[in-house]
Amino acid sequence: MEIAGKTVEILRRCEDAPLVILNTAEGEGKAVDDTLRLLTSSPYSLAAISGLSWYDDLTPWPAEGLASWLPCCKGLADDYIRALESEIVPEIIDTIGYRPSFVAIAGYSLAGLFAIYSLFRTDIFSAAASASGSLWYPGFLDYADNHDTACKPRCIYLSLGDKESSAGSKVMRSVGCNTVKLAGFFRKHGVECALELNKGNHFRETELRMAKGIAWIIATERLR
Repeated sequence: MEIAGKTVEILRRCEDAPLVILNTAEGEGKAVDDTLRLLTSSPYSLAAISGLSWYDDLTPWPAEGLASWLPCCKGLADDYIRALESEIVPEIIDTIGYRPSFVAIAGYSLAGLFAIYSLFRTDIFSAAASASGSLWYPGFLDYADNHDTACKPRCIYLSLGDKESSAGSKVMRSVGCNTVKLAGFFRKHGVECALELNKGNHFRETELRMAKGIAWIIATERLR
């Protein structure tokens, strides 16, 4: 279905379960869901959103392209967050037909950056999974260090490939250090935060990495 100009696919719905909002680049939501079903038997609902302007909707403020072949980032994340708050998430909840136990936000790469940024801008998400998140984004670590989240997150999952800090531009190679520092920031503020290191570069086993993050959130909440 189309909501606020985005394509939304409800892949799974379960009563009395968390709802996970997954931002996707190329409609990989079903592959993530198929993998997630192998990792957990716990109930969950999953809605995948596609049709995003990847370098605009998911970035918090404008930045130059990190390589000559990459576009500049327009930094329209706040506009997209407002659409999620006012239209997209409410309509997803109406469609699945029940009030979820909580709503989590998840994403890979720039969508992982967006997942963490959204915690500072809205209280509709109470957990986040950022798999190989683009936490190298210029100015983001300083932003997180100088702002409070909109509400205290229930839990946060961060992951990274063990070769990501040695690839790309100098700015992108800061991703390892920034991810570790961000995990420390959340833990210092009393948030349960996982940090997992995976084998390989940014593009290895992307659906598995994302599914592992969502599975961790679901498992952590069931232990509460």
